[in-house]
Amino acid sequence: MDKKPTTIRCKNCGSKHIDIKDNYAICQNCKAKFVIKNNSKKDETQENSDDKLNIYSENVVIDPKTKKIMSYKKRDSALVYLWALLLPIIFSLIISFMLVSSPKDESGNIIVTSQIWFLILTRILSSLMLFGLFFFYNKKCNISHRACGITKKINYLYIPIAIILGVSVVYLTDHFITMLAFLMDKIGINVNASIGLPLTNFWWFLLSIFLIGVLPAVTEELIYRGIILNGLKKMGKWPAILLSALAFCLMHGSIPQFPYTFLLGIVLGYVMWETGALWLCMLIHFCNNSTVLVSMFISSQKGAESAMPASLSTGYVLLAIGLIALAVLLVFLIFFLMKKIKAKDKNNLENVNLIEQKSDEENELFSKAKKEQNLDNNIILQKEDRKTNILLICGYALAILLTIIQTL
Repeated sequence: MDKKPTTIRCKNCGSKHIDIKDNYAICQNCKAKFVIKNNSKKDETQENSDDKLNIYSENVVIDPKTKKIMSYKKRDSALVYLWALLLPIIFSLIISFMLVSSPKDESGNIIVTSQIWFLILTRILSSLMLFGLFFFYNKKCNISHRACGITKKINYLYIPIAIILGVSVVYLTDHFITMLAFLMDKIGINVNASIGLPLTNFWWFLLSIFLIGVLPAVTEELIYRGIILNGLKKMGKWPAILLSALAFCLMHGSIPQFPYTFLLGIVLGYVMWETGALWLCMLIHFCNNSTVLVSMFISSQKGAESAMPASLSTGYVLLAIGLIALAVLLVFLIFFLMKKIKAKDKNNLENVNLIEQKSDEENELFSKAKKEQNLDNNIILQKEDRKTNILLICGYALAILLTIIQTL
């Protein structure tokens, strides 16, 4: 009599979707790894007994209602960052291929690309690509959208702090950015930072707020703080914040704005780490981008254009350095204030009971497998961590390369 096929279930989430390797298995649902315990002396009468899988890797938090993963890993950060860089390149290549036969002007430039509607369309599609990447990756990896912290409840005292942060960083770093742009312009590096949209009337201003203020604030935060920062959390507080900030500023591809975007990335990363509320980071990002647009709109209405200074005086350089130092000081003061608010209001954290429950038998199997397979486990984890580090390095290298190409 033939034996019935055995059913292997994940001891972590109960899923049947198990990918079996040589001496271990990976759950396709929660990504937990298991050591397969082979019972050589098995009673032939036990036809319906399940194979035992022993957990040896880190625990994965599962939502008991939706059975979806409630956290990101470093591998998620690396893969999403690579795709966030590659998708615009693929999009640009497709557009370039489609416009090869388009009419050109006397200078040889494609007429369509110089039209406003084309710029508006590309900005919308660029944001939608990041938005789609966020939802597609979560669905493919069975990760809950709440894992990014979008539904986190916080103390409302954080809201005015977020607005102050978003506005102050712009004004305090403006002179320093202008100084860097001046120096790069003198050595022949292109530093054109025009938004490409006319701010001639109020309606164009509102459209610019939507395209440059709202869309990037939502989509970029979903990727860079929602997935990348959360995925790097196990590296520690400041390594995760600094690496996510570096990924964020390299994505913009502007060397003169590097100090500004890096500082903004640190601010957004710290706020995300302390509060866990992604929507608060979106608010800061929106205030920051909108402040730039408001300043440009007011200048255009007054007929004043922000031109590059003819020369840099000693006073201007000292003012730029002083303001950037003041910006850093203000950021640290606000960080200190946020810590005080968090310490006094510990009850504002969302309490979600997502603790994994295991039986005594499962705990015993876990402990035994961990002792027996300790060497094999370390080898497997080291290989995976090495692959993840390679992916991260490739992402940063690609971002640096793209920045150099755009600058030159």
